[in-house]
Amino acid sequence: MMKLHENEIGYEIREISDNTLEVKFSGTRTTFTVLLSAYLNDEKDVEFAGWKMLHPSFNESSLVIKAKDPKKSLKTVIKKIVKECEDLEKQIKQL
Repeated sequence: MMKLHENEIGYEIREISDNTLEVKFSGTRTTFTVLLSAYLNDEKDVEFAGWKMLHPSFNESSLVIKAKDPKKSLKTVIKKIVKECEDLEKQIKQL
C-alpha cells in the first residue's frame, strides 16, 4: 500500500474490470470510505459505490466503485470534497 507519512492514510487501487474499481485504505477505519461512497452514490454515472471494514481489529477498509468510468468518478468526487473543505476553511478564517 502506498503511504507517504506515518499519520497519512495508505491506499492500494485495483482495477477489477473496465467498470469496477476497488480501493483499499489503511490507517483509517471507515470514515474516509463512507464519505467517498456517499459522494460517489450521488454521481449519475455511478451504478454502485459501497464500502466495508476489512477487519474490526485493524484500521483498514475497502471501497468498491461500479460506474461507467470509475476512475473519473472517483477523481470528480475527490475534487468536490476538496472544494468543500477549502470553502469551509475560508469561512473559518472569516470568524
